Amino acid sequence: MKTWFAFLSTLVCCSAASSDDAVLDLSEHLGETPALVVVACGGNAGDFSTIARLVERTPWTVFCQGPASPAMDKIRDWACANGLLGKRVYVVDDDGASLWLAGGLADAVWVAPGVDAASWEKESLRVLHPGGVYVASGKVVVKPARAGVDEWGHPYHGPDNNVVSQDNVARLPGELRFQTHPVFAAMPNQTLFAGGRIFFFTGHIAFHAREEPLLNTLTVLNAYNGLRLWSRQLNPDYVVHDVAKLATKSHVVFAEGGTLWMLDAATGDERGRFSVPEEAAAAGDSDWKWIVQEGDRLFAAFGPPNGRVAPHRQKRQMGHWPWNVANEQYKSVTDNFGAARRLAAFQYPQMKLLWIEAEPEAFDARVLCMNGGRIFELAPGKYMAARDSTTGALLWRKTPEASQELFDAIGSALKRQAWGLGWATYCCARASSDVVCIAGPPFRKTIGVGFEKGDLLWTSDVESPHPFFLNDVLYVMPRVGAPTTVCRKIDPLTGKLLDQFPLGVIGSCTRLTVTPSQFYYRPGGGEGRTVYVDLRTQKLADYEGVVRPGCFDGVVPANGRLYWMPLACDCWQVHGTFSMAPRTARKEPNAPRKSPAWATPGSTAPAAPDDWPMFRANAAGTATVAAAIPNEVRELWRRRLPGAGLTAPVCAAGRVFVGGMDGTLRALDAANGKTVWQTRSRAAVLHPPAYWKGRVVFGSCDGTLYCVGASDGQMLGRAELAPERRFVNVMDGLMSAWPLAGGVVLGDAGIAYTAAGGTAADGAVAAAVDLETGQLRWREAYTLDRPEPKLSFGVQGNVLLKDDTLYVNGGAPVGIVALDALTGGNPRVVSRLEAGMETFLEPDGRPWSTGPELFTDEWTRPSIFKRYQGRAYFRTSGRHVALVDGRLFCSRDPKTLDHVVDWMNEDPKLGGRLRGGPPRDVMKVPTDDAIDWASNAADVCGLAVGTDGLVVLHRERVEGVSADGQSLWTIPLSVPPARWGVALTGNECVVTLSDGLVLCLAKPLDDG
Repeated sequence: MKTWFAFLSTLVCCSAASSDDAVLDLSEHLGETPALVVVACGGNAGDFSTIARLVERTPWTVFCQGPASPAMDKIRDWACANGLLGKRVYVVDDDGASLWLAGGLADAVWVAPGVDAASWEKESLRVLHPGGVYVASGKVVVKPARAGVDEWGHPYHGPDNNVVSQDNVARLPGELRFQTHPVFAAMPNQTLFAGGRIFFFTGHIAFHAREEPLLNTLTVLNAYNGLRLWSRQLNPDYVVHDVAKLATKSHVVFAEGGTLWMLDAATGDERGRFSVPEEAAAAGDSDWKWIVQEGDRLFAAFGPPNGRVAPHRQKRQMGHWPWNVANEQYKSVTDNFGAARRLAAFQYPQMKLLWIEAEPEAFDARVLCMNGGRIFELAPGKYMAARDSTTGALLWRKTPEASQELFDAIGSALKRQAWGLGWATYCCARASSDVVCIAGPPFRKTIGVGFEKGDLLWTSDVESPHPFFLNDVLYVMPRVGAPTTVCRKIDPLTGKLLDQFPLGVIGSCTRLTVTPSQFYYRPGGGEGRTVYVDLRTQKLADYEGVVRPGCFDGVVPANGRLYWMPLACDCWQVHGTFSMAPRTARKEPNAPRKSPAWATPGSTAPAAPDDWPMFRANAAGTATVAAAIPNEVRELWRRRLPGAGLTAPVCAAGRVFVGGMDGTLRALDAANGKTVWQTRSRAAVLHPPAYWKGRVVFGSCDGTLYCVGASDGQMLGRAELAPERRFVNVMDGLMSAWPLAGGVVLGDAGIAYTAAGGTAADGAVAAAVDLETGQLRWREAYTLDRPEPKLSFGVQGNVLLKDDTLYVNGGAPVGIVALDALTGGNPRVVSRLEAGMETFLEPDGRPWSTGPELFTDEWTRPSIFKRYQGRAYFRTSGRHVALVDGRLFCSRDPKTLDHVVDWMNEDPKLGGRLRGGPPRDVMKVPTDDAIDWASNAADVCGLAVGTDGLVVLHRERVEGVSADGQSLWTIPLSVPPARWGVALTGNECVVTLSDGLVLCLAKPLDDG
């Protein structure tokens, strides 16, 4: 007995030691900042203590993978009970040789003792990003930097202001690595990329309430996986879009008026705070106006204060923003920005002053640029000069007296900004080794000046915010283009036209960016998303991205990736902060793969006619059931489930089925709310399951369709639809790039229809599965690899099925796609410009969508381009009910409801289609006797339509309403419900709430 206790004590101590080893081993490399850590588990008892200590002692997100075992179940149960599963802990039980992560995503991999480290090393290095660390059995390997990549450490890439990255890896088409927070951002904004981090500066204008949390904020993200590292409030007096910031591997450095901050890049801790040199301050040049860094030198310009700004909260209702408001909030900066009189050089990072030189009159800091050891200065109408960057000595100087033609060509600097022109804070010059190109919002021409002597080389009447040098050629685009717009290739020394090629429409207020092989821009108009030109062929690629480039940054190439930072507007796109790696082609099988036959459940009872067997009751999503609305209800039970983020409920066969963000599907007894069983997937379950003949089928964000027995939760079968096992970060959750987040709908013959996909960049896989056998009826991949028809779409809302047609909201830039349900073929886009995850079929069969976005949970209203309001109509007891902008209207004639919808879609000031102004107030809809009744609030977020009335979900209550509009009963809700989080049956009404509570209502006992 003593020997046994001694052995047990040794085992426990060894387990604790190994878990402590993991923390110590990894902390040495990761520090105390958030990180994504992969743990290769062996399925033994020590795995749990390792994961628990990693989570409890660090801010890391832990992805553990190992063979299915009680030990893995214990990790999952513990994480679920503590609200960590699907948030900071992810568990993949798989004993295969591949990790379920996208390449270059992880910060560290730790191989648990007892696991064959040699078999994991190559795969671990695949999922690690450069600089990531692999630790196994005392062996430490740091993944080396990738050749051919670049950073973006200055606002315009480098001191030369030439927006050409040297990244030979980043390119389109791309595949997702992360779509994360922030989703929307205050304006203006500016982003730097260095040391594997993103430094996102957001400014003083919030057009909508959703952007206000980012007013005057520096947000720092991990550039490889999108994890938020730290943030800092900025001084609200200063515009953040400027030329006085930079980032390196160690520091982020930025100016706020007279203060230059140097912060630790990893933690945000202050490493230095510097004032302008005394002689500059004494002369009134009190503010830092420009900084750049080359090697161990930091160069700076000083001048009198710029115009100050103040936070602006517009609280617009519609999604877009108007230029007149932007101009008003920018006016102080447009009128007074960039004037500087002194240049200086410092030893970096010690910030020891090396030299400082003064000018008698102010030059424009927006025109400062460096190349080949020279700094270019310009004061329009006064002088132009170049200085030696090593000593500050004057190399040459031009004045109007001696060079009138030069200064006539340049003209005066206009105080302006506009759509198609760009922002007043843009830089206005970029330098090659021989030529400085002057162009930008203040200038009416594009001008070439020799860098060696300052001679005027050529002028062009083209106003171009975006010229760039590449391979000894200057590329020039006009400020606003028509479909015939061309890009001109010019000899930078002579201005001679060398070649030109068509671009299509270009919207020039968004910055253009370049790599050695491609350049990226936004087509004109609010629908504009990312397009690119292949510089080898000089042709616009047959490609349109899912994201619109940010107004200030454009698409940023860095780290072998492409990045899109968030916007303030609702242009039709997928929103958020995006990173894409170069896409790899995928091969689809020629025929559906055969899978083992699915098991038969213990009971094959069909759903009753008054059950609620799937989301919104049926495959067409009409939310209608053959059940009466009780005159009174009582609370039958309530049950709080672990975590939050529950799906809407499904009720059938005496059970309530509900999924969750933690990847768990639970079955509750409809009579008492007790958990009957639960089963777990490897990622979030964002959409309700469906019931058919004793089977419950559900899709998981791990890319798999699952089928379990309704009575006992036993696994009957599964179909892996994701084309590969590639987890990425979507809104701070790890999931497949092809999640089944749009749910499952069922046909009459027990065929389950679903689609796996996120954005159109990665495409979607739609499928039909026979639930009785588990065999695929069809499987169709709609990705960029599909040759015919060439159509790639994502999944951005719930799928619908009606009249042998499957509808999938493919998101931007495609729209809602219809497929033949019998074959999965004949794809056609049936509705465009639809935003929101709630898809409906209008009375004429046309699909439309509304509600928050599927993954971001943010509302977008791109009404400049689409109808503001569609027709979501329901029928009960001979009446038609419309849900219009959160308010209910009832009439016996659907044409009367059409008038309501049409009124909401009209511009309240100009008439015609609603444009960018605020919509009409739905509470002020003019009504007459043709409207039987209308609800007294516009807060409806779900319905269950019965035979004689409705159950209405409000934000703070659930209500029974008769067909003639009488309120029968009201039950208060402590928190808002899940979207459409209601199910009505002949016996009960079940509501799921956003905090994990499930509420069941039933008739009073004396009603039987």
